[in-house]
Amino acid sequence: MKAMLGIAVIVGAVFLLFFYGVGDETSEALPMATPAAQHAESVPGVCSGPVLETMGSGGYTYVKVDCGGHELWAAGPQTQVAVGDRVSLPPGQEMQNFHSPMLDRTFESILFVPSIESAEGADASGAMSLAEVHQGGSGGVESAGVDLSGIEKPAGAMSVAEIFASRTELMGKEVLVLGKVVKYSAMIMGKNWIHLQDGTGEPGSNDLTIATQGTASVGDIALVRGTVVLNRDIGAGYRYDVLIEDATVTIP
Repeated sequence: MKAMLGIAVIVGAVFLLFFYGVGDETSEALPMATPAAQHAESVPGVCSGPVLETMGSGGYTYVKVDCGGHELWAAGPQTQVAVGDRVSLPPGQEMQNFHSPMLDRTFESILFVPSIESAEGADASGAMSLAEVHQGGSGGVESAGVDLSGIEKPAGAMSVAEIFASRTELMGKEVLVLGKVVKYSAMIMGKNWIHLQDGTGEPGSNDLTIATQGTASVGDIALVRGTVVLNRDIGAGYRYDVLIEDATVTIP
């Protein structure tokens, strides 16, 4: 009986060690495992900019990023990054007064993110926000001064205006569209973002946003094939009535 009681005590102790992580010197708990007293809130925005400081601890990489106008500490999965590198921070979980036992440091505010991404394609003039990447939301980029002459719809393709007009019927279907790239933002939230216009439509239905792994340059005439999705909410108050996702981009 005493032997069985002793085994039970040992098993219970081992369980407590694993549950509370006592004695674990190689990993550090994510914020979701911290007490509720450490206030946490979802941060939908995206910050891109140069790394001012970086350090590693417990399988995580910590970076202090110049977001243009303010500095932000973030932590994510172990990533090769150096001071001066430009990184992009996707949406994450903000922790206030977060204490890292392994670093023996308390961060007044830190953003825990699923990844720390390279942002070498971002505008070198400063940090890139969602407002800059997705300028104008569904309204798109102003077409004033953009030469859209000579763009002829190829066989099997639809115009930008036709896609907007038939968006309900096109939901989930693949479309082909030819237009001029009027804005291009590289590797934001893991995708390249293209604003495409072909001279058709009115304000609000003359600019089509494309999410793709393909590349292009402003001024290119691009042939895009992708799937129509509606009412796509990408966070921070940015929602697209019409968005072309998983697109392939060909420059004829």
